Amino acid sequence: MSATDIVQKLDEALVTIVNADATMRTLCGRSTGLVAPWQDIGTATFPIIVYQLLVMVEGGGLGDERTGTYTFTAFSEGNNAKANANAIMERLEQLVTYNALFAQGLDAAATRWTRRGVSENVFADTRNVRRADGDLEIWITK
Repeated sequence: MSATDIVQKLDEALVTIVNADATMRTLCGRSTGLVAPWQDIGTATFPIIVYQLLVMVEGGGLGDERTGTYTFTAFSEGNNAKANANAIMERLEQLVTYNALFAQGLDAAATRWTRRGVSENVFADTRNVRRADGDLEIWITK
C-alpha cells in the first residue's frame, strides 16, 4: 500500500470516528461535518475540528511501518467557546484509539498527543471564536 493510500485511509477513519460519536455530535450541535481538512476552514460551520497531516515518515521493518504527525484545531464560537473548544479536543483524544482505528480496518495507534491549550479570541471581531490545538503522533502499518 502506498503512502498516499495510507494517508487517505487514515483521513477517512478519523472523519468516520469523530462523526459517529454521540458526545462529539452534542458538543458540535449537529450530526455531520464535525471534522474537515484544514483547507476547508473558510467554509466551515463552527464548532469544527480541522486537521492537517504535517509529516509521514517511513520506518523500518517488513510491515511497511510509518509514523505520522497530524495537527488538529477545534474552533468554537459564542459565550462558551473556550470551554467547548477544549472539550472537543479532549473528546478527540479519547476517541482516537487503537480499537477505533482497528474497527476502521487500520493497524494503527495513537502514540502521543501534545496539547497547546485554548487561544483567546481568534478573530478581531465580535464573534468570540476560540481555538484549541493539539498534535497527534500516529503509528501505522499496512
